[in-house]
Amino acid sequence: YKNFKICGSPSLIILSSSGEIITSEGSLEFSIKSDSILFLWSQGKSLFHSCQPQPNEFQWNHVHCDQCYMRPLVGIRYGCINRQCQFNFCKKCIDKIKHEHPLVEYLVPNRQYSMNEFFASVPYLLNSNKQEQVKTEILWKDDVKAIGFYFLAYRYSFNCDLTQKLIQDYKATQPTINPFPIVIISYDIDEQ
Repeated sequence: YKNFKICGSPSLIILSSSGEIITSEGSLEFSIKSDSILFLWSQGKSLFHSCQPQPNEFQWNHVHCDQCYMRPLVGIRYGCINRQCQFNFCKKCIDKIKHEHPLVEYLVPNRQYSMNEFFASVPYLLNSNKQEQVKTEILWKDDVKAIGFYFLAYRYSFNCDLTQKLIQDYKATQPTINPFPIVIISYDIDEQ
């Protein structure tokens, strides 16, 4: 048990005939490809493959590309803006896929971005009231002097006191103040 560094249950470890670990993430691999993973394992293969990051590349731990199954995902990461879609793609696969929703490039954690870089990476937002896309460039129209960015961690809901008070006061003051958009940015589950 301790030899395999298991950190949850159930865990499924696949070993080769020589005792080498083929995958320590058998449970995850099975949940992704239950229809074909047993065949892969019987051939001594894992669903996931890894790449060594270059010095300027970010490694997205606990994230895999849903097309080529690189894990951890290395380099530029793309994801779907639709909250129901939990898809991630690497730079090599982004041009190969046809996805029903728009995909955006993730910002790298702890990296500094200029406002131009930030808005270029997020060309549009989702209007929560109408479920329609809003181009980020229009946020600065109508004599807007400032924009609020409200970072909301996944583990907190929109029902927390601060969020509810902010929404209530925002709606109440909108008719009487200069245009002031607030963008809600929610963290990934793994906060990357």
